[in-house]
Amino acid sequence: DRIAYTMDGQDWTFGQSRDVTFRVAHALIALGLPLETKCAVLANNDPKAWLCVLAFWRAGMAWVPLNPRSPVEDHIQLVSGFDVEILFFHAAFAGAIEMIRQACPQVRQFICIDGEAPGAIAFDDFCGAFPATDPGRHFPEDTLAAIMPTGGTTGAPKGVMETHRNLGLSVANGVINNPYPED
Repeated sequence: DRIAYTMDGQDWTFGQSRDVTFRVAHALIALGLPLETKCAVLANNDPKAWLCVLAFWRAGMAWVPLNPRSPVEDHIQLVSGFDVEILFFHAAFAGAIEMIRQACPQVRQFICIDGEAPGAIAFDDFCGAFPATDPGRHFPEDTLAAIMPTGGTTGAPKGVMETHRNLGLSVANGVINNPYPED
């Protein structure tokens, strides 16, 4: 029941956050997609957007990060080049999403996180009917967790494939090397 996230006057407890990730994971699994299916989120900094990423991992999917400050051409390049099939987004990006839809026909499902948008399913319609229970999907640590875009300083961005094991070790390294004082 403790607070995990706070934004714009809204609190999200750890339990509520977990339940959202469970529901989204169940909805993704129900689509019948295989492990390591590439998923992305185009949104501003928002707990619900981050919970979608956590749900990707619960479902055994792979995350492709999209920077909301990047131009739509960059999104198209990453979505197309990294074979993204599921894209969650904020309604504020509906114009960019329409351009992505036209340029990236491999995207099977668009889900609007915070409202409704043409050609997309609303978040609650996508996952609201699914249970807030652990989907029970287990997979090896060497399963693909993310494709992290490089900076593209020497041409088009490339994708660094990160498994659950090496992504987890990167996070652990960050925690170890950036301790918080006890107070």
